[in-house]
Amino acid sequence: MENGEQIYDDLRAIAGSLRHAADDWQRLLRERLKREPYAVLAIAAGAGYVLGGGLPRGIARAVLTMAVGQAIQHGFPSFASGVDSSHTPDA
Repeated sequence: MENGEQIYDDLRAIAGSLRHAADDWQRLLRERLKREPYAVLAIAAGAGYVLGGGLPRGIARAVLTMAVGQAIQHGFPSFASGVDSSHTPDA
């Protein structure tokens, strides 16, 4: 029973951290959209083109891998700073 409660508490903490990270990403995207609307639209159009099959698979996979790497590199510091083991988020 104690293990189940611990797992539940851990899952709640993870869910809270994920919500915090999602909020950070949303805030970042909104700020970028306000500052550079055409750049954001160009990136979205390019991503749609790539994901829609506009590029050969090998090139699309390489581009997607680089994009995810950049997103993680720029987004992870804000996510990591939001993770606090003493913080118990609301469910």
